[in-house]
Amino acid sequence: MLVAGMLSGAACGEDYGPVNAARALHQLSGWRCSLNLGCPISKDAYGALTGALAGDREAQYRVARLLQRGDGIRRDERGATGWYGKAAEQGHVAAALELNRLRHEGADVPADEIKIAAALRLEVDKGDRDAMRALADMEVYGPRASTRCRARPRAVAARRRCGLGRCGRGSVEFVLS
Repeated sequence: MLVAGMLSGAACGEDYGPVNAARALHQLSGWRCSLNLGCPISKDAYGALTGALAGDREAQYRVARLLQRGDGIRRDERGATGWYGKAAEQGHVAAALELNRLRHEGADVPADEIKIAAALRLEVDKGDRDAMRALADMEVYGPRASTRCRARPRAVAARRRCGLGRCGRGSVEFVLS
C-alpha cells in the first residue's frame, strides 16, 4: 500500500514551461522518473526537461516539441512556445522557424527577439540558409514590424519595390486591398 502511494500521483504544478519548469521538476521524484516508475511524464520528457533547465538548446527544442504534441508529457502550447523561444535565443534555427510559424498563426511569442536575431546572425555567417530564412521572416513579420505590414504581405512587397525596406520605415504607408 505504501509503495503504491509512493508510485502514484502527478506533480502538483504540471506547468513545464520555462518559467515554472524547475519547480515542477523539483516536485517530481527524481529516482521515480529516472527509472520510469510511476512518473507522470515519460523518461524521454524527464531527460529533455532536465537538459533544458541546464541550458542545452537541443534539449529545450526537444521539450518544446514534446509539449506541443503532448508526447509523454501533458500538452501545453504556451509552454512549448516558451521553450522554442529559449532554444531560438541560443541560435537553434529550427526553433526560430517554429516560432515564426506560431507567430504567423497569431500566437504570442514571449521570446527576446534581439537575442534570437543575434544568434541567428551567427548561423547566417556560417551559411545556414534556414537561419537566413528565419531571420528574414523575423525582420518582416516580427513583433517590431508594424501591424499593418504584418497583416498585408502585398504591402511589404510594394514597400520593397519602392526602396522602403522593412515595415515601419519610410514616410509612405501602402495599403493594398
